Amino acid sequence: MIAVPALQSTGLDEKSAHATAILVILPVSALSFLLYAFEGWVESSVLIPTSLGVFFGGILGAKLLSGMKTKWVNYLFAFLQAAAGVWMLIGK
Repeated sequence: MIAVPALQSTGLDEKSAHATAILVILPVSALSFLLYAFEGWVESSVLIPTSLGVFFGGILGAKLLSGMKTKWVNYLFAFLQAAAGVWMLIGK
């Protein structure tokens, strides 16, 4: 939620900012996984389903992003930010 606007402030267009943010997430997520795994905090029963969802979701998301108009990318991003905020306030 912070990376895309920050990247846009450097002059990147909307789609490039989203793509760059997604690219940055991969090594950060991998490092986080390793740190949690070494501490024994990874639930192995969800590892494969989650990995498959991330992999195929990433492919689908990249294909959808490349075909979307910038205006709709903005709307979708704003909606997801608002939904995440509401979820954090009232969800469990």
